Amino acid sequence: MPHGNYSKGGPFGARPLLLLIAFLIVVLIGVGLLLDSNEEPAVEVHPDTLNDLCLDPPAREVCQAISVDGREWRYSLIRSRQATSKTVIYDPGGPGVSALSGSFQLAGTQQSLPESYNLLVLEEPWVASEVTDQCSSAMAEYYRNLRNGSAQAEVGVDGVLESCELSGSHYGFTADTYTTLVANIASEEQIEVTGFIGHSFGAARLAYLQTGLPTVHPEWAVLTRPFPVGAGIDEVIDARLGLLQDLQAGEIHWEDQSISSRSLPVTQFDAVSAIISTGYVESAEVNEILDAVQNDSDPELIGKLSDQLWMRYGVDSLSPGMLAYWEELCGVAGANSPIDDGRGLRQILQSNAAPCESERINLTIDTSITPTCMTGSSADSVTPISLVHEYVDATYFVEVEEQSHSDIGGWEECWEHVAT
Repeated sequence: MPHGNYSKGGPFGARPLLLLIAFLIVVLIGVGLLLDSNEEPAVEVHPDTLNDLCLDPPAREVCQAISVDGREWRYSLIRSRQATSKTVIYDPGGPGVSALSGSFQLAGTQQSLPESYNLLVLEEPWVASEVTDQCSSAMAEYYRNLRNGSAQAEVGVDGVLESCELSGSHYGFTADTYTTLVANIASEEQIEVTGFIGHSFGAARLAYLQTGLPTVHPEWAVLTRPFPVGAGIDEVIDARLGLLQDLQAGEIHWEDQSISSRSLPVTQFDAVSAIISTGYVESAEVNEILDAVQNDSDPELIGKLSDQLWMRYGVDSLSPGMLAYWEELCGVAGANSPIDDGRGLRQILQSNAAPCESERINLTIDTSITPTCMTGSSADSVTPISLVHEYVDATYFVEVEEQSHSDIGGWEECWEHVAT
């Protein structure tokens, strides 16, 4: 499985960060790995399911579909060339990530596993869920209010909760829906879930397997940059804030700038959001972003980083992936405190997780059941390593230097510890 960092070569070398963020799937919790593959994506649909589920929206990976308790789900099962029932679940994180979008090149991922395993990947529910016009409008209003300050943002939260049904598993997984889906696919496909590889929020999905009904217990797990399962959202925000403040040199005083490539001006809100996004780029690129923020320069870069964090498109529309993020993160980490006054790092972090309606469930990762190796960095500002150590007793832990949350360094050593 090749390294997950992105190439900076080619004609974009003069502006490496614009190339990088054009392909980053940046969400607060979770960025997947990209792997090389020469295989063309295909669509496979089981005959007892609706034939258009993998076609609307179009899957760009091998895609199968299954009906469970009257609800239809998409997934990708890529079988090993050597016949086997042994299967690894790969969860690229999220919430708000489309695993079958083509970004993860799953055939290459399966071929890169050191041993012969099938690869199973589940598509998040939001990808095939309808979003009402009222909900889309409420999300846009929330985003506009955010840009105007935290006081207005609280009003926007209420609108999202009233219009978007953020409870249960409409857009994101719950422990029961995730585990039931895995169990039904395993029965349908005659496979055995032997291992689990998860990035970032994939750690919560491993906990789902141990908590939901029926329980599923992989024999081993590898987690890169895991979310600190068991921590509350206020704890996560405080820990992230401390790491981000160490990067920030003084107060941010960004002057609004309009640029032709963006429908909205680049404002203080975008500058602070860009600092949060430094968690997803390579260490060597962080100073370029910080310098741009402090010097009111490169508004195009700042705007792109902000838009990736908020999944913004059009003028003020937000991707339905944000609904999955709010719904599932809320169920795992709970509601945060009211948004503080101001437009600094704390307020943006709070706002990013504010819409919350799901009931928090008690989740833990039991490494006595599933031996688990984890990787992490003390400089990672997305999933703070201090909280990971506090809440998860890893069987093995591999600490790496690279600060970028996108980095999957150390996974090979983890594989040797638990999977061989």
